[in-house]
Amino acid sequence: MQPKISSKISVGKTTTVRGAAQRVRILTAARQRFIEQGFHAASMASIAEQAGMSIGLLYRYFDSKRSIILAIIEHQLVENREALASLQLSTDFVSELTAAYELWSKGEAQAWSAVLFSEVTAECARSTDIAEALQRSERTSRLDLMAWLQKRDRRNGNKTSSKDVEVRAMLMQCLVEGLAIRAAREPHADKKLVKSVLSKVMPIILSS
Repeated sequence: MQPKISSKISVGKTTTVRGAAQRVRILTAARQRFIEQGFHAASMASIAEQAGMSIGLLYRYFDSKRSIILAIIEHQLVENREALASLQLSTDFVSELTAAYELWSKGEAQAWSAVLFSEVTAECARSTDIAEALQRSERTSRLDLMAWLQKRDRRNGNKTSSKDVEVRAMLMQCLVEGLAIRAAREPHADKKLVKSVLSKVMPIILSS
């Protein structure tokens, strides 16, 4: 799942369409700066410069980098839920994740970023608010994925325990995150090898 930051959803306390668009603009710029410079090196001024706005206007929407990170986490969750809601039960995950690996390895600007994910994860050790927000997001995503797997199992006439489904959902999360990190570390890896790995692992996750 490679979410884009779009203006079709609310981000933070959006009261107007213009306000939503400005927040999207800031979050897009912040993502880019955090990826390029790291969370601590990227300043609010550099984010404002990337967004093409004054620092004063930036502070009208976000009072700190911490608030921007929280908004990014919230937005990521909304996009993930939308992507999962539209996911077909017959989805070919081997092909989908192989294609995702290609995007991640190229560092596509709109693709989910392992670099940004690592920055947010590191910040969890320093900020209780960010740690709690990320944990809530992960739990919600896992519950959504569990519901999707249970629906797929029922379609296939399989009865599975909630514990079994939870194990498979967590395995899926670990696999996707691991692939994204591997793509960042090893962008020129043999894509046939990646596909072979997925061909062995996905049946374990999807079967009951």
